[in-house]
Amino acid sequence: MKTFIALPLLAAAASALAAPQPAARADAKTFKEPARDRDDCYKKDPSMPWRASATLIEDCTGTLEYCLRGYYAQHDEQFADADACLTSRGVDPATAIGDAIRIVNRDEYRQGFQALHDANHLINRHRLLVRLERELVSPDRDPEGDKIVENIWRSKDRRAWAARKAIADAKEHFGGAFAPGHEMEIAAAIKDAEDRLNASWDEVDGKDFGQISGMWQWFTSHTEEKYYYAW
Repeated sequence: MKTFIALPLLAAAASALAAPQPAARADAKTFKEPARDRDDCYKKDPSMPWRASATLIEDCTGTLEYCLRGYYAQHDEQFADADACLTSRGVDPATAIGDAIRIVNRDEYRQGFQALHDANHLINRHRLLVRLERELVSPDRDPEGDKIVENIWRSKDRRAWAARKAIADAKEHFGGAFAPGHEMEIAAAIKDAEDRLNASWDEVDGKDFGQISGMWQWFTSHTEEKYYYAW
């Protein structure tokens, strides 16, 4: 008796498995790789001189950039943040971008770069002034220039301090721009850049910029002075 009951149940189960499965949702989103070489990824008005502008669709940018840069907002997709966008594509935000540092505050990120820019050029100005102060001429040759150099020379130390302050500000801004845990890595990268900048200036300072004033060597070897003895 039990055998006769089980057989119809097995047949029904087999029939259900063989039946066509429901189609996937038409609006389901999948992860996409960048495809910027597509013809439709750039558009240009042939009557205008400016270059083609990017078509910021996910098919062109790929899912990572599309979500991380918030391009989804331009295409009527509403997400709380980039992580929600990535999750909607079946991607784990924790592993999607590998070891890349996540930007959590773009305003702090921008201010960090501005502080680095200021620091770089303050250092350049300081080193230029140090170099300029060495260029001495007779007082009657360039009195106005002498006054200018003297006035700005007095403030050279302030520029060096301002450069150090700008670097400290940059570190603080980047600390707010990224998720915690990257402070030492960022500080080391900034220090490396600062060392390379100073090395470039040291190389400049080591160069000879006295070719014309050094012509005494030519005259010494071409005039009667070549017979003079250094008593």
